[in-house]
Amino acid sequence: TQGGTAKYASSELTYKLNINKYIIKEEDLSTFDVMTLPNLNYVIFVVSTHGYGTPPSSCEAFFNFIMRSDLPSILNDVNFTIFGLGDSSYEKFNYCAKILCARLKMLGAHLFHPIGLGDDNHDFCFEGALEPWSNELIENLNKNHFAFHSKIDSLPYDNPYSVQIEQNKAEQVDNLFNKKLKGKIINTKTLTDSSSIKQVVKVDIESKECFNYSSGDIVLINPINTNKEDIKYLLSYFNLNDDTIVSIYKAQKIVLKVKAYDLFMKYLDINSIVRRRFCRIAKEYCDSPHQKEKLTLYSTVEGRGEFYFYADKERRTYIEMLKDFNGIKLPLDIFINEVGFITPREFSISSYTKEKTNHFEVTLGIIDYFTEYKRRKIGLFSQMVLNLIKDNSSEREIMIETRKGKMKQISVEKDELIITTGTGIAPIRSYLIERNMTKTKGKIILIYGCRDKDKDYLYKEEFEQRSQVYSNLNIELYNAFSREGNNKYYVQNVIIEQSNVIIPFVMNDNCERITLVGNAKFLPRAIKIAFAKGITKEKGISEEEADKLFKSTIENKMYIESW
Repeated sequence: TQGGTAKYASSELTYKLNINKYIIKEEDLSTFDVMTLPNLNYVIFVVSTHGYGTPPSSCEAFFNFIMRSDLPSILNDVNFTIFGLGDSSYEKFNYCAKILCARLKMLGAHLFHPIGLGDDNHDFCFEGALEPWSNELIENLNKNHFAFHSKIDSLPYDNPYSVQIEQNKAEQVDNLFNKKLKGKIINTKTLTDSSSIKQVVKVDIESKECFNYSSGDIVLINPINTNKEDIKYLLSYFNLNDDTIVSIYKAQKIVLKVKAYDLFMKYLDINSIVRRRFCRIAKEYCDSPHQKEKLTLYSTVEGRGEFYFYADKERRTYIEMLKDFNGIKLPLDIFINEVGFITPREFSISSYTKEKTNHFEVTLGIIDYFTEYKRRKIGLFSQMVLNLIKDNSSEREIMIETRKGKMKQISVEKDELIITTGTGIAPIRSYLIERNMTKTKGKIILIYGCRDKDKDYLYKEEFEQRSQVYSNLNIELYNAFSREGNNKYYVQNVIIEQSNVIIPFVMNDNCERITLVGNAKFLPRAIKIAFAKGITKEKGISEEEADKLFKSTIENKMYIESW
């Protein structure tokens, strides 16, 4: 899972199978021992696809291993099926589920039930496919694989976390984030004009420890809940004082021992979007007959349309639902197990230094929008940064960790075409600063697109004035401002318009890579079409011939980093 959706889908599927008297062992692929896979008899994979067909970062190691070409056919005794999560509006829809299915077959495993493809573009998101797929799966298991025909009407959910309230002032314990670096935001700078449709901010971060990083590396930042009223509401709801010590255990091992105020501020994801399963649980703790009836409806298949309008379309959070349904009297342990812990936000580092350092920068596109009913919603980390800007403050403590990125430097003698849009310039900025230090001899063509030259051209002065950080680069810059002039002009238009420069450049053997950074939904497909049109224009051949030439000479040079 990347953001928790696949984890939720897996727990729902586990619950449904448990009701049908199947014993399920649920494991995260990030910690699963792949060497035990040949010994398993029946396996159900629940896998999401991230960006342009890449697996979630948490299970990259599993995918890298299972795709190794030297593996023998050792899965002959394994029966498997897969439920994938994706978005059909993306070119690589459910790519990870499909490629995993093909690979497991190659290794000898037997697909005992057709794979299911959850679609975020469906009216009911992935549940639109999960509901019928899981029903057919259970029917298949009962009829063809096991002799089970009985069913339990209801079953309590497995709650991995238990809670203990302590009145003493015992030393606090953090085994949840203890491997992360402590850091703080030391400065913010808005990069866009106040009239821009989206605010973008450069965030300077300082950690308490020094470390090395390369261009393309990722930083994971744990945001906090900054709404004091929400925190006070939950303290009152659970009858806790600010400094009451709350201990959380998993498998009888201490995970967290913190003050109640810190629990709600730093750890629990109280502002995440409420899931339909919550209604199924909350109705058991609701003392209002009318509200219980509504929660019961929301938890059924018949009522899911009404629930999605209430929760998904309006981005309703757990804390908002507790306020709307004030008859719900949840125990703290149930609440903790349902909302879970705050998921770290991933950002490409947009700065670079050769030396070991405790300072780096990220480029943040502020998430700030209105729902259909004009309810303003702001992202968790975005709210933190906006508060700092509003209060004219510069420091806020955060927890961070870094991870190696995939974008590597090419040979110093080689050429490269780089195409990026919007905040996609962040890792490219870091990459170019590092490349400048290598005193590269190769040429770089950079095509950068944004809406308006004077409103949201990020790091405009650096690029236009060729500041010192790029002084050693042989770089040719093309810009595409999509909202200037009468006609919309995008990065793909640059490729077609400047085809006499760009097509010979990328087809030359000295061009080692074409780097594409941007939105996976539109950019990769648009760029591929533009290359084919550019080839048609320069070579005087048909579009079909141009497409073949693109695939044989250009496509294998493309490196795509997208979201």
